[in-house]
Formats: sequence, structure tokens, C-alpha cells
Amino acid sequence: MRLDPDEMQPSPDNTYTAWKERPKPSHLYRQLRFLKISNQWTKERLEEWQLQSLNRLLVHCVNSVPHYSRHKVFRDAAHSGLSCLAEISDLPTIDKSMIRADPESFVDQSYEGIVRTLTSGGSTGDPLVVTFDHGALARDRANTYFYLWLRGHSPNRSRSIRLHGDVLPREIIRSGNYWFAATRRKLVMSNQHIDSSTIASYLSAIDSWRADYIHAFPSTAFLLAKTALDCGVRLKTRVPFVYVDSENLYPGQRRLIEDFFGGELCHVYGHTEGATVGVPFPGSSDFHFLSQVGLVEIVKGDLSQHWEPGVNGELVVTGLNNKIFPLIRYRTNDFGTVSNALDPFSRYPRLSSIEGREQDFAEDRHGRRVPVAPLLFDYNIDWSGVSRFQVCQKSVGTLEVKIVAEQSHSDSIGLVKRVTEQLDTAFGNNFSISVQPVKTLSATARGKFRYFVNEVPLQKTSRNSG
Repeated sequence: MRLDPDEMQPSPDNTYTAWKERPKPSHLYRQLRFLKISNQWTKERLEEWQLQSLNRLLVHCVNSVPHYSRHKVFRDAAHSGLSCLAEISDLPTIDKSMIRADPESFVDQSYEGIVRTLTSGGSTGDPLVVTFDHGALARDRANTYFYLWLRGHSPNRSRSIRLHGDVLPREIIRSGNYWFAATRRKLVMSNQHIDSSTIASYLSAIDSWRADYIHAFPSTAFLLAKTALDCGVRLKTRVPFVYVDSENLYPGQRRLIEDFFGGELCHVYGHTEGATVGVPFPGSSDFHFLSQVGLVEIVKGDLSQHWEPGVNGELVVTGLNNKIFPLIRYRTNDFGTVSNALDPFSRYPRLSSIEGREQDFAEDRHGRRVPVAPLLFDYNIDWSGVSRFQVCQKSVGTLEVKIVAEQSHSDSIGLVKRVTEQLDTAFGNNFSISVQPVKTLSATARGKFRYFVNEVPLQKTSRNSG
């Protein structure tokens, strides 16, 4: 297995996911065709396909992936095969701490091609290095093409605007612009410079671009709309669709964003690990989890499955698209509620809400509210070597970052230097940032770790529901 030396370097011509290299078109469109065709299958046929794929994955894992091959329960399951999807509950779960303790044991040892790694920030500030090959990258990207296709959009043909945490080159910022045309059809905008002094120029750029859709973090779309309304300015043109992901979305925010842009808001659930994706189908705001990507379980405290309407539990996922880094019964630490609604898309597991990454804003030295999650989690920071982190704002224009290093990481000075430099770049030097290594970080009452703590009360506006 070879690691690509250019892994994860953002490139202006590929800001859609911040991966430098585009997946091979043949791989991407083959998977997209499969998603379109299988979307017409019955629930029974989808489950039959899942069971066959899961059994093949188990055989692959016990033959080539050390973590699974060393456990008798996986070897037995691979030997006999699961007779139904419900039997997956007999297998043990895994979580981030287990993977970080021995990451190589979760990687396919038989693979000899080039791999890439991607650092997941995680909703609670516990990063994880995920390994992909070109095929897995293409299959993951096809999920995005698919949910865009459901509403008649294509990244290659539709005009779009991206407000998703990309760090713009400094020369563009110095020129007084906060956006650039990445392609003839895609405009990339900074989410760090939205305030009362710039909002009119932001709206003018959006009006001029005449986008078919915007792809944004909920916090960023809300910040732009709320700032414009507070300043008494509005768009002159309508943006038909706003796609948001990676954070919680509150009902009042949905109403405000849809009213401001004049279009439909589509909230998508996905995660860097690539084991699942939940998309809103036309006519529904619920998350429909694509069976072609992976298996989703809603589990309670005893890790038993519960799919009764209205039940809330943790999402446990098993990915079917990445055999280089297979995740079987992976605990996401996100919690979802099973939908009560009846609809024609019942062939897919369906959740009405998901509690995942929170929205948070920090105030920079210029008095601007800056969404924190897009900069920390949109692949701007290399969190490798960091077991857990927490960002704290105690005063305007300052950020204190605490990092817990991996036990295997010995160069704490180099780690602090690297993280500090990347944070300075990501936040555009608009904060005074200090990075401090610590041994532990405390959890919340629910056992979660908050990645961002704001001790400036006025700025706790992320839960504003309109």
C-alpha cells in the first residue's frame, strides 16, 4: 500500500470537497448509474443486495483486515454467512477510540495501490484518520451527484455557489473580494468575512452569479441571511435550492433561509468516514439513508436495534463502499429519531431528525461572527497526531485551543507548531490563537465532548431559531 505524497492538499479547481484529485469519471459515473437504477428497486431487493454485499465484506475483512480477522465472532460470521440483516446485531461495535488505538489494524493489508487519508474532525472534536482509495472516493462523490440529480442538478452543468469553509488565497482577500470563480459554473465564497460592511457586496455577487443552487453549512447560510435582513438588504434574484450539511439545522433557521433565498432547503447527513449518507427526497425533509451506501441501525443503550416510529437512538453504521478501510457496526456518536411519516420512499431507512455537530460562532478581532465548524472540519486542518481537541473563546478576537496528543506522538512541539500555523491560515489571522497541549479534556453530562466552548455570552447565537 502506498500513500499519495500529495494527499489532501486543497486546490482551487476542486473546492467541491477540498480533495485535490478528482475521482476517475468512469468510477464515479458507474456508481451514479447504479444509484439511479437501484433507486427503483423494492425494499426487499435492496435488502437482498445489502445482505449479499455484507457477507462478501465479512469474508474480505477476516481475510485482509487484522481487527476483524483476530476476532472469532467475525470469523464465524464470515464462514457461515448472515442469514438476515438483523443478525448484524450479533457482531460487536467499534468506535473512534478503538480505531485510533490501532489504526493499521482497520486497513486492508492486501491492497497494493495508492491510498489517501482524510482527517475527520468529528462532531465532538475527536479526529480520526480515514483511509480511501480512488474507487471509494468516486463512490462517495457519486452520493453527492445522486442527491443533486434527484432535484435536476449536476455539478458539471448547474451553476452553483459554495459557502462551505474554503480558505481563499490571501491575494484574493487583499484585493477586497471574498470569492472567486473556481470554474465557469462554480463560485466559491469565504464564510469568514460576512458582516454589515460586506453583506451588500456578497448579495451583489450572488445576484450576478444566478446560481441554480448553493452548497453551505447551515450556520453560514443562516449568518448570511440574518446579516442581510438585519441590514435591511435582500437578494434581487431567487436561488432555487440551498443544500446544507455537517451541522444541526433548527426549524426557525430553515424557515429564515428558505424565505431569504426564495427556494427549497435540502439538509443532507453524511460523515467523513463515508459509511452512510442521509438525503432528503423531493417532497420530504426527512433523512432517507441510502441502502446502497451502507447499513444504518438505531440502537439504544444495550446496542439493540429499534426502528419504531418516534424512537430516538444512536446511529450505528456499516459501510459497503470502502473495503480499504471497512467499518462494521461503527458508532457515530450521533443520535437520530425514527420518522413517524408514511411515504413512498419507505424502502429506505428514514429519520426525521439527527443530533450531530452543533453550530457555533466566534467573534473575530474585527467584530465579525465567524462560523467555527466550517474552518475546523472542512479539511482545512490536519488533525493527525491529535486524539482530541477543544477550542475556547474567552474574549473577542482570541481563541485558546487545547489538544490531547495521540499516545504514539512524541513530537509535541512540532505538533503544536503545525496546528497553530494551520489554524492561523484557516482563520485568516483574524484571531489571536494559542495552542496548548493537555493530557485530558472533560466531557459533558451526556458523555459528549464539546469541540467549541464560548465564554462570551453575547455570542451564543448559534441556536437562534428565528
